[in-house]
Amino acid sequence: MLKYRAIQNLQNLNKKDLSELNKWLKPGWANSNKKLFELFEVLRSFYPTFTSQKLTLQHLHKKLYPAKSFKEKDLLNLLSKLSLAIEDFLVHRHLRGNSDLYALILLEINKNRAISKKKEAKQVDNQILNIEKRPIKSITDLQELIRLNKIKAATINPKSGDTGKNPFLLKLNKYLDQYYTTSKARNAMELLEMERKFGEKTDRTPWYEEVPAHCKSLPAVRFYELYEKAGNPITKEQFRQLQALFFQIYDKIDSKDQRNIYLLLVNSAARITNQRITEILQELIELNQLAIREGFILEDNLITPHSYVNVINVACQQKQFTFAQGFLESHTQFLPPNMQQDGMDWGRLFIDYKQNAPNAFQKAKNLDKHKRAYTVFSLRIRVLITQILFDAYQKDLYQADDRFEFHVEAFERKLLREKKYPKKHLEGLKTFHKYCKALASYFPAFRLTEVEADSLRKEISKEGQIHAKPWLMKKIAEMEKGDHR
Repeated sequence: MLKYRAIQNLQNLNKKDLSELNKWLKPGWANSNKKLFELFEVLRSFYPTFTSQKLTLQHLHKKLYPAKSFKEKDLLNLLSKLSLAIEDFLVHRHLRGNSDLYALILLEINKNRAISKKKEAKQVDNQILNIEKRPIKSITDLQELIRLNKIKAATINPKSGDTGKNPFLLKLNKYLDQYYTTSKARNAMELLEMERKFGEKTDRTPWYEEVPAHCKSLPAVRFYELYEKAGNPITKEQFRQLQALFFQIYDKIDSKDQRNIYLLLVNSAARITNQRITEILQELIELNQLAIREGFILEDNLITPHSYVNVINVACQQKQFTFAQGFLESHTQFLPPNMQQDGMDWGRLFIDYKQNAPNAFQKAKNLDKHKRAYTVFSLRIRVLITQILFDAYQKDLYQADDRFEFHVEAFERKLLREKKYPKKHLEGLKTFHKYCKALASYFPAFRLTEVEADSLRKEISKEGQIHAKPWLMKKIAEMEKGDHR
């Protein structure tokens, strides 16, 4: 198959497009090159696949130039011109169907010509008015307002005299300030989260000291400033204050900021709960419920595995299993397609495990037999199976000893030959299984001394890559107290 741009352009057209293109290319006002039209007609006979063995440069040359010897250059030039002609046709058709864009281009073309621009100017005014009516303006809206007011200032009043009285320049300045401030605040939050995640501090001037004072009252900007000033880690009282502010402003800010702030609060809550402070879990459930209800838990109609796990995990910690199950049933469909089955399997097993369901052990054994391609959830399923089998081993359930040992050894062998898992996940799984085996080695005594428990806690705390660290710490505490049964 020939892979020239002209052929690719023709492949992307439907039959109606081809019919209109045929009229466009017929020698006349849009095309004066007769050979260009002839090339189109020959290529059209190979539509839609263009995979015929006959479709060669030699065949095309013979059809177009039967009396001439083969010259590749002649055809390549003609194919290039055909490609440009098809794209001209597509641009022209798009403009005819988009009167606003057509008016903007005409204004730009005519700005230095003595031609009336009232019709096009009115269309631009209407576009500005429609966007300004929106109670919440997104970054895209601000970009469009900046662009439209630039056109107005440049083409309608190019010599306005006192620029301080030019309404378009004043509007342009206002929207530039808002765009600059919102963009700078969002970028600053990304930098801040990276610093907090990796423990690195960059020497930079606080962004809120560099933005126009009149923009600091924008609801999202006000939240971002308070969030950064709260420090790291924020306290549970600060978390509650920030969440209360978000609940006040969420319906007054752009969907992008809704999602950004939601994720900032979720990350902050995770840092608080990692310090074994669990009093904010109910507030986190309410935050998740708001994100689900208003739709900003999704981005481009997808939910991230992290958000999916967070909602189910927090609900189960608060024993709100009906809510967790309902979320599982309604939102698994929004996971990437290759993760949906694993996500559903993990969620069902996790909810059963947290409810101490009697069938969790049997489900874990059944899932343990399944071979899975790498996804985030296949990793989580493996960790969860280990936890369930470990608990059964700990409680000395029938056949649990053999099943736990078989699972750990089989999965360790899999990790050694695994090539698809990211390196950090492999290391995290290996370390997790290492400590599971270390804890299992204390059976059947079922007890850790204070010295043994402290030693294990210190070792685990130092690990850089490890899965299910809170669960391991909980098991150490249970074995230290002897209340694991």
